Amino acid sequence: MSDLRTEIVSKVLNSWERPMAEPFTMAPIPEELTIAENIFNFIHAHPSCTSNDVVDNTNVDLGRASATLLALYQKGKVDRKKYPNPNPDGKRDNVYVYWATVDKYSDKGVHRLIGKAKKPKKVKLTQAKSIEQDILAPLKEKLRPTYQMPRMPTAFNPEMFVQDLSLKDAKAVYELLKGYFQ
Repeated sequence: MSDLRTEIVSKVLNSWERPMAEPFTMAPIPEELTIAENIFNFIHAHPSCTSNDVVDNTNVDLGRASATLLALYQKGKVDRKKYPNPNPDGKRDNVYVYWATVDKYSDKGVHRLIGKAKKPKKVKLTQAKSIEQDILAPLKEKLRPTYQMPRMPTAFNPEMFVQDLSLKDAKAVYELLKGYFQ
């Protein structure tokens, strides 16, 4: 046990007490590319490649590669075109070929939003509205009289009749009445 203590004191604790001769600097850490950057760089170097080409050459599984290709397409960094699947044993009838639309991954592309059309929100009826719609409306239809009494005419006022007419309409009425009174 004393050997371990001696080692700790002599090597670790004593090294803390020594002044540092040079300031501490970090060595540059090599940056690793993200999956999206890796796939974009492959597409930029190999235009007209398919998702299977990307999978074979970037060591990314098909699901992740497909999702990344879709994200790159939606961000506008790559573009695609649908072609018939050359593989007769393939699961899909069509495949996409991809090419880069920007020069670097850090450049911005035109955003494309792909999605389903939103469904209109269903209006929820309150209990009072549903009762009125389901019960009271049919009752009102049944209670409404089928025969309506004719409107009782009031005294005819020619001034009121002519007041609402335009000049063209008044002339048409004049021509019609002129035919009756000749």
